[in-house]
Amino acid sequence: TTLQGKHRLDVAGHVRWAAPLGGMAQKVLAQDLASALPDKTVLMPGDPIPNGPYLLVKINVQSFIPSDDGKVFLQADWFISRMPDGHLQTQGRSHFYRGNIPSSPTAQAAAMSQLLERLSGELAHHLG
Repeated sequence: TTLQGKHRLDVAGHVRWAAPLGGMAQKVLAQDLASALPDKTVLMPGDPIPNGPYLLVKINVQSFIPSDDGKVFLQADWFISRMPDGHLQTQGRSHFYRGNIPSSPTAQAAAMSQLLERLSGELAHHLG
């Protein structure tokens, strides 16, 4: 799916993701966080919740889509809470952009992956 103008999406009939994008993005973010925070324990999606205190990261993706003019956008709100009491430790809004992306699905997927890595870097800064 690519954004064509402000209010139009184009769904390509011949391109398919290997898995649902939400689950893939969650896994990639967790892996990127684990790489960025080697001295911390980062749980992967589906891992059991530990006993005792931990930090919970919640991300609400507002927009994550390539456009037909060679841009990819990621806009997300994020929240870091101390658990198990749920106290909000910090929150933020991230806007990332990559331009001059070829219109191929491979190039768009690579750009999207790079934006997820940037988001994980910002989160790692607040978690470190």
